[in-house]
Amino acid sequence: MLLSGCGPQAGGNVQHVQTPPDAFRFRSGFACIDLTATFAWHGRLSGQDRLARPADLEAWLAASPLGPTVSAATEDDLKLARELRGAIYQLASAPHFGRAVNARDVEYLNAAAGEPVRGPRLVGDGSPFQTADIDAPREMLGVLAQQAVRLLGGPLQGRIKECAYPPCWWLFVDRSRSANRRWCCLQCGQRVASRNYRSRRHGRQPAAGA
Repeated sequence: MLLSGCGPQAGGNVQHVQTPPDAFRFRSGFACIDLTATFAWHGRLSGQDRLARPADLEAWLAASPLGPTVSAATEDDLKLARELRGAIYQLASAPHFGRAVNARDVEYLNAAAGEPVRGPRLVGDGSPFQTADIDAPREMLGVLAQQAVRLLGGPLQGRIKECAYPPCWWLFVDRSRSANRRWCCLQCGQRVASRNYRSRRHGRQPAAGA
């Protein structure tokens, strides 16, 4: 069985927390990478799983680029999401940490990406017609798995990095022209700059990630 969590030291102390729907963030440009951010590590020894219940998965999917319409999620959907999250994290972060890729993660991701996914459907009586995208959590997770396969097997695979702001550690895809981006978002970069400014004022060494 694959890790249901993800992070630098999966298997540490895990706290399941309910997350308000508007608290989910999408910073990487790829929803499959943003899925890994639903597990927040603190000090690399403990973490918070923001997918604590099926309703949290529904809220995350609704807020993601795949939303906003999502049908009810089940415990099985939640389990799949956690396992997919773990596989994506381990594969995406392996080069960054110089870690060998686990063949089980590759096998799991390929299997998840191979699940049948319906295309958009035509609905209505013609006055006018409308289109309905997929809304089943399992199929939406399949779309995320397919996106992860394309990302990890494509030209951007070497651009997946970990945020250099230590309390963050989110993965992101560096699509800057110079490939020297170090933070997942502007706010993290500003926090590092602010902390280093305060350190210099007090004669301390700048923080890591500067």
